[in-house]
Amino acid sequence: MKYLGIDFGLKRVGLALSEGELASPYKTLEVKGLSDLVVKVKHEVKDGGVDKVVVGLPEGATGKAAQKFVHSLKKEGLDVETADETLST
Repeated sequence: MKYLGIDFGLKRVGLALSEGELASPYKTLEVKGLSDLVVKVKHEVKDGGVDKVVVGLPEGATGKAAQKFVHSLKKEGLDVETADETLST
C-alpha cells in the first residue's frame, strides 16, 4: 500500500511518500488556498498511485483549517486518515 503523508500548512505543505513503515520526504507545495491544495493533492494521488492519504493535524487555528482540508479530500472520494501532531517534532 502506498501512502502520501501531508504536513499541512496555510502557505506551504510538505509531502512524504511511504510504501512501508518509513516515509521519505517527497516535495513541498506552495498553495494559494484550500481549493488549490485539494486540486494539487488529488493530482499527486492520481499520478503517484497513492492508496491512502495521512494528514497531520496540528493544534489551534491551523488545525481547524487542516480539518476542513481533510473533509474536502474525503468529499472528493480520497481515502484519508489523520494523525495528531501534538507534542511531535
